[in-house]
Amino acid sequence: MRRFFDRGTLGEYLESRQRGIREEVNSIGDEQILGMAPEDLNAHLASKFSLEPLALEAESSRWVSRIEEASTTRDDRFMEARIRLHGARAIVLIPMTGSPDLANYSPSTSVLPDPQAESVKDGVLTLVVDAYNLADDDGANARALHGQVDLALAPWLRQLDYMRPEVERWVADLPGFVSSVVEQRLAEARKLRGLRGAFDIPLVEKGTASFVPLQAKVIIPRPIPTRGPIRDEPRISETVYAGILERMRLMGRAMEESPSSYEQLGEERLRDFFLPILNSQFGLEGSASGETFRRQGKTDILVKFEGGVAFAAECKIWEGAAAIGPAIDQLLGYLTW
Repeated sequence: MRRFFDRGTLGEYLESRQRGIREEVNSIGDEQILGMAPEDLNAHLASKFSLEPLALEAESSRWVSRIEEASTTRDDRFMEARIRLHGARAIVLIPMTGSPDLANYSPSTSVLPDPQAESVKDGVLTLVVDAYNLADDDGANARALHGQVDLALAPWLRQLDYMRPEVERWVADLPGFVSSVVEQRLAEARKLRGLRGAFDIPLVEKGTASFVPLQAKVIIPRPIPTRGPIRDEPRISETVYAGILERMRLMGRAMEESPSSYEQLGEERLRDFFLPILNSQFGLEGSASGETFRRQGKTDILVKFEGGVAFAAECKIWEGAAAIGPAIDQLLGYLTW
């Protein structure tokens, strides 16, 4: 028979399973994990990495055994020779439940020497014991053989008693650990998504060098996500945004300096003076159209990009502070967040 519980400590094994959880969660791409329901991912990981303490069937009536002839040799110090002994061998199969890998790792309180068995496989602990110097009494021989089985089984029962509370504590803490790992990964994915969204859309001042957007690494999709892909909100850089506002302010000052030319015009006609100025100064990279800034409704100026709105302006004639709130609500109506 070979020794068990000799490949390392149970604590090291449990830590390795926690590392496995982190590695699996960290291997999920940003878009994939953001498309998953966290509670479903938590349940999946908890079920995959959970452990069940080992337990042996204590009722011997449920054991399976067979008896074979056994023989061995040993030194006889009186005869100064090796002699052969004949006896009986019991092969006992004891049902075992729990996670079989646990039989390789010793708990913090452990039996010495390590328990031995022929094998732990397919939910069965197999013990092999021999008894020699058999008597003529079959009942006595059976009791002797059963006593050998009990001796071989006793360290297993003590070891599993030591191991059980350590495993049960780890399993009880597993949902909280999984949840914290998943939430940490989700926070990282959200942060990176926000960072990607903060990269400029390719709106550049005409005549300047083009900006080449960074390409996100392609992640092989996993079959778990249940939500649709998440699209980042388009946006323009602070520099370009400031440049747009500055040109609009300059146009506004020009109108103020020549009020007679504009005082009879309404908001929609006034808005139309801003569009050619902006379209002459800014262009959407990669677009053959010269109309980057477009009309929307009566008084709106929009830059649309890949189904979203990267810039929105609402042109209003000043009618007092009371009109600001409705104008802002109208402006926010173009946004998707």
